[in-house]
Amino acid sequence: MRIVRPVDLGKQRQRFSGELAARKTLFLRHLMMAGRVPFWQRAVVLLIAVVAVSSAAVCDDREPCVSAKGEESIVACTKLIEAGELQGRQLAELFVARGLAFGGLGNLDAENRDFTQAIQVDAGYAIAFNNRCAVDNMQGAFDLAIKDCEAAIQLKPDYSKAYLGRGNAYRYKGDFDLALQDYNKAVELDPKYVGAFFGRALIDTAKGDYDAALSDYGTVLELDDKNAAGFNNRGLLFLDIRDFDRAIRDFDQAIKLVPNFVSAFNNRCSAYNSKEDYEHAIQDCDKAIQFNLTFVRAYVNRGYAFRRENDLDRAIKDYDQAIKLDPNFSNAYYGRAQSYGIKGDHDQEIADYDKYIELNPKNPVAWNNRCWARAIIDQLDLALPDCEESLRLRPNSPAALNSRALIYLKSGKFDLAIADYDASLGLRPNDANSLFGRGTAKTKKGDNIGGSDDIKKATVIQKDIADEFKRYGVS
Repeated sequence: MRIVRPVDLGKQRQRFSGELAARKTLFLRHLMMAGRVPFWQRAVVLLIAVVAVSSAAVCDDREPCVSAKGEESIVACTKLIEAGELQGRQLAELFVARGLAFGGLGNLDAENRDFTQAIQVDAGYAIAFNNRCAVDNMQGAFDLAIKDCEAAIQLKPDYSKAYLGRGNAYRYKGDFDLALQDYNKAVELDPKYVGAFFGRALIDTAKGDYDAALSDYGTVLELDDKNAAGFNNRGLLFLDIRDFDRAIRDFDQAIKLVPNFVSAFNNRCSAYNSKEDYEHAIQDCDKAIQFNLTFVRAYVNRGYAFRRENDLDRAIKDYDQAIKLDPNFSNAYYGRAQSYGIKGDHDQEIADYDKYIELNPKNPVAWNNRCWARAIIDQLDLALPDCEESLRLRPNSPAALNSRALIYLKSGKFDLAIADYDASLGLRPNDANSLFGRGTAKTKKGDNIGGSDDIKKATVIQKDIADEFKRYGVS
């Protein structure tokens, strides 16, 4: 039987969100990708403006250079460039077209080189600066991106795409106010610019302004009802504000639009976990793992569902796999510690909390949980500093006060135990664990009437509370 620990709603929420917190790292990742300007949405230059030239070969290659994709476009553009018939803006346009083709194949270095060539050929070509800005962002060169987009804006002050690109760079750098200014300017210049509303929604989310974020994502989806990333990200906002049904509907739509949308499956798994619908959660995480066998977050989320279903061995197996894939993924250690604790393997539980705390030393819940596990197996001298640290990080936590009270109870320091139980009950008056613990401390101190009264109240709330304390080593 699972040991019911002294835990308040805040701790349950934190534990739950702790295991699923990785979805927020996944959210940001998707946001960043969606916020960038993909190569096919950049200012693609049609070479209609290229003047007719005498070389038949050049004329033959012009159309595939512009309209073809991938290698076919690269070959055609290269022939035009090497023919030497074009100069200035016309040659720069060829480099841009070839750069876009390289980008379509994922060759960002070659794409960047071609945009640089275009700028060297024509330093007044705003589109080339804007496109190199986009690639700079993809390669994490945010300061260079800002310079390139600023050059594009100087050349073309009403260039909404350049404001978007610079806004993205500021956002990646964490300069949210500057990013928001650029996104607002892009919207001012183009009131139907989906990318600008999307970027602004990311800033709203980062600032915790969920109403504004929901409004901006609503605009994104009004302008583009096929935007799977928009549905996914809005679903995550609904998930954060605990509107689970609307979150699931948005994830449904994202998956309908992109049937192999791994992140949406994982996020819908999280939503079903939040609704305690573990059967559907497991099915969705199964799908996410099927599409991506190395998707750590899906193993952690599925492990959570298995643990809540008390299928502890399968939960531990999933946490093991997550840790194997990413040894520094702290939430996997946390979930596995919880699973070992339920199984009564407190040594393994403590070992996993050790690792989790090493990676997340400022989490008061983890310090409290390790305190509790150590108290159960009578490592009282080690348990007490853990509880003290938990209370330092979160003063007056009823869960940590309860845990420290158990230490004092088992140490025979009954006055200190009663004081902590009193404080915990002041915050959580109907907690059977604290009532029974205080009653036991009073009885051992000689207050049989007061102790009996507390124990009776605790037993009414939880019939098996006496058996639970026996498992703690208290009788």
